[in-house]
Amino acid sequence: MKRKFPLIAVAVLAVAVLALLVSRYGRSIDSDTPAVVLPSAVVGENMDQEPDDQEGSAQKAEVTPKTVQAVLATLSRADSYSRSITVESFYEGGGSKTEVNVWVRGDSVRITEMGQGETKNILIVDNDVYIWHEDSSKHYVGSLSRGDADKYQHLLTYEDILTLDPDQITDAGYTEYGGESCIFAEYRAGTLGYIYRIYVSVKTGLLMGAESYDGNTVIYRMTSDIPDISTPPDEVFALPA
Repeated sequence: MKRKFPLIAVAVLAVAVLALLVSRYGRSIDSDTPAVVLPSAVVGENMDQEPDDQEGSAQKAEVTPKTVQAVLATLSRADSYSRSITVESFYEGGGSKTEVNVWVRGDSVRITEMGQGETKNILIVDNDVYIWHEDSSKHYVGSLSRGDADKYQHLLTYEDILTLDPDQITDAGYTEYGGESCIFAEYRAGTLGYIYRIYVSVKTGLLMGAESYDGNTVIYRMTSDIPDISTPPDEVFALPA
């Protein structure tokens, strides 16, 4: 006489087989859907977000010369921070080195530049720029133009890469630079055809490092320490007496 399986055993076996099929093949439905998004662990570093807020942000974008503009466009610079920057310029027979301290609070920027035996102060407030030297009672006041905040810090404006023809971008990817996880890009721009390399923090959206080359010769280098993203005090942005 053949042995009969109880009905409940047959049901359990069927459920087990169905679960195995779903686990093995069920995730393949969306495997061909590309996404260019940043990992939630590095955008804003907000580990207190609810899981629903992170939906769609778990897949790390592949950064290539073709996608780096789209990825950089998702970043925004930290609203308030302070940091120190070292800027070096190289030319035939010599070079120069400048130490720059920067404090930022919204649209207000205070810059202290130390180099070539003197200290220069630059303050940007309400679209005006004030410039004075440490050993002088006089100061200059002028109007702020687009990009001046970066120029006074001796920085490349990395957002300019967003307007380039993608064919000008020769390399891109993720890398560690200056103690931060960064997006790296190399591109050629300008009438002289200089090569530029930039390193942008995915945590703060700030430029952590940059270089420019004339052929194989480096002519500019900028490096930053890890920014302090706390809000600077009011006295930092006080107008010159």
